[in-house]
Amino acid sequence: MRKITRFSVLCFMFLSFFAHNGLQAQALMKRVSLQTQIENSDLVVEGKVIAKKSTWDDAGKLIYTINTVEVYKVFKGNALSTVEVITVGGTVGLNALIAHPSLKLRKGDVGVFTLENDNTSFSKTAYSKIKKFKPYGLSQGFYKYNISENLAVTPFVKKQNITSDFYDEIKRLTKTNFTELKAYSPVAKSATSKVFMPPGAITLNKTTVTAGTKDLLTITGTDFGATQGKVEFRDADDGGSSFIEALDSQVIDWTDTQIIVEVPSGAGTGTIRVKDSNGIASPLSSVLTVLYSEINVETDPDDRPDDEPPTNGPIPETAYQLQHVGQNAGGGMTWRMQTDFFNDTEFPGAKDAFMRSFNKWVCETGINWTVGATPTTKDSAGDNTDATNIIRFDNGAELNANTLGICYSWFSGCFSGRSDVDWFVTELDIVFNDDVNWYTGTGTPASNQYDLESVMLHELGHAHQLGHIIDPNNNNVGNDAEDVMHYAFTNGETQRAITVNNSTAANGIQDRSTSNNVCSTFPMVDLACPLSDNDAVLESGINIYPNPAKEEFFIKNNSYLTLKTATLFDLSGRNIIEYDISEGSKLKTINLSKISSGVYFIKIASDEAAITRKLVIE
Repeated sequence: MRKITRFSVLCFMFLSFFAHNGLQAQALMKRVSLQTQIENSDLVVEGKVIAKKSTWDDAGKLIYTINTVEVYKVFKGNALSTVEVITVGGTVGLNALIAHPSLKLRKGDVGVFTLENDNTSFSKTAYSKIKKFKPYGLSQGFYKYNISENLAVTPFVKKQNITSDFYDEIKRLTKTNFTELKAYSPVAKSATSKVFMPPGAITLNKTTVTAGTKDLLTITGTDFGATQGKVEFRDADDGGSSFIEALDSQVIDWTDTQIIVEVPSGAGTGTIRVKDSNGIASPLSSVLTVLYSEINVETDPDDRPDDEPPTNGPIPETAYQLQHVGQNAGGGMTWRMQTDFFNDTEFPGAKDAFMRSFNKWVCETGINWTVGATPTTKDSAGDNTDATNIIRFDNGAELNANTLGICYSWFSGCFSGRSDVDWFVTELDIVFNDDVNWYTGTGTPASNQYDLESVMLHELGHAHQLGHIIDPNNNNVGNDAEDVMHYAFTNGETQRAITVNNSTAANGIQDRSTSNNVCSTFPMVDLACPLSDNDAVLESGINIYPNPAKEEFFIKNNSYLTLKTATLFDLSGRNIIEYDISEGSKLKTINLSKISSGVYFIKIASDEAAITRKLVIE
């Protein structure tokens, strides 16, 4: 692991778990109301995902997943017993696409879909006569049932009391009763057998984990059963309102009293539970803190769904970690700004905002990303055929009004031995909505603005292959002190700092990227930090001593910059105290007599730049 030398604010351990109900944006989406969804949808149904198949579009530019949904109830539209819900992303052979944001459905998911007609043209192998739709509002277009807690949830809202309040709200908005095509009641299963006991209370062998990293968690309890069931974690993409299951292949060991499981990508901070092979759930565990999450490609690599008949080899569906590779002559990846973005004509200041967020990741991890010196005239995003990593604003109504933007990550893989597959990043594209009230400066955005630098920093985190997390400190410690990979983001908010957990995760991916030679590619080469002149001056010109300190420590300023403040943060990212160091002396004395011993971070700022150093107080 490379030494991490540059932190903005530290957020190391979560001590409690909070929910927040006033969020206005999740990653790159704006909240859309159920009323708007129903008014603009062609079909509103309750149903269950019974099958999934990923395929290329007819032009071979994008991969989509066709999710077959068995319909239980129709609230609006034609009474179709089965529909296909089309979502962006998926895996075909040894090619994969992950889009953020996008609705990710899993086989067995049940809930209410708000859908609009989809006219995507697919290859002949994906042809079917079943009517195709796409979710209205991306992942907001599916109200996923959390039956055990009687909730229907999206990344923004939790609708309580499914069969009464939620059904009634939909009927009030559609002004009609639903049509039931198949009897279904969203009621949690309970143990009915007198022979087999339901799973008992569970305990965990640790309180903090990481997701998508093959981190192992041991669960102990009673009556899990001899046959493997499921382990469910809180879903980071909706703030933990629902659950996701670990893949069967991620369950390393299962006995009646103990389970060993890999924490899956997408797991967020919160309680977990075990379901036995009959679907009966255990009581909830204590809170498990997920410090960070890596994105994985989840696929069954020897599955051949297009064969006649379809075949499935011995490899189960598996979660694979990812890495970057050297693509250009410098051992890295070159991004290109589309002409209007490069010329900074659509949103003046957007180019600088992007470069600030871009350079933060480069400086924090050494990832070898550069931006081309000239623009590109290519004006598409997500296109697998253009061989260009594009940054741009959208054209017209390319993105609907509720989508702030989309980040596309493309991957390729190759078999390594008989059963393992190595996966690496091949292309990255980001497109932003030009119909959003963006703030592009370095100050504080207005309450009706979205901070472009913060959103860009988040999406570049996805490009670095970091997933969402749930930050229990969110909206408690203030701007720039919360986790930038938190699943939700508020208008008027700024999160322009890479916290220690983000840095640890991204550095781990970068270490893998610079060490492994996969699929006949070249490893990525670390890139030196392209600090601004002022950042470099402050970084080299500040000395802090003694460290460890006791009653006091000194800040010596050897630079020409005038210092303004020194702010002390604890390991949770909490602001302990801010010192005014603006008076003219080049040597500042900081009194620590009222500060408890421990490990802290001190952020030293001028008007032009800021640095953060680790400080130990004895």
